[in-house]
Amino acid sequence: MIDGMMRALFLNSEQVCLCSKRVYVERLLFERFCTAIAERIKTMNVDWPHEAATQMGPLISSKHRDKVLSLFELARGEGSIFIAGGGVLSFGDARDSGAWVEPKSARSSGDDARCD
Repeated sequence: MIDGMMRALFLNSEQVCLCSKRVYVERLLFERFCTAIAERIKTMNVDWPHEAATQMGPLISSKHRDKVLSLFELARGEGSIFIAGGGVLSFGDARDSGAWVEPKSARSSGDDARCD
């Protein structure tokens, strides 16, 4: 289940309108699910798209990265709790010129949240 969810969440660096944005998990499984997703996100290989082991690459542009980061802030402002990621990646090499964000997952503040 977690493998499929990771593919659904991070397909094309989350830049596909078909990517899962909200997942409903049975209350009994919720904590275990959140822990498993957070652990997988923290170990994701974020790198150049042409590298075979890459699981998530950069966003399309700095402008888009800024929009994504503003949505992260909106989610935090509405009470979402980030369980993994949500910042800007820094590599200390040529990748720093790209539009990188950390893969993230958040616990939503509720069904009426505009952004998770």
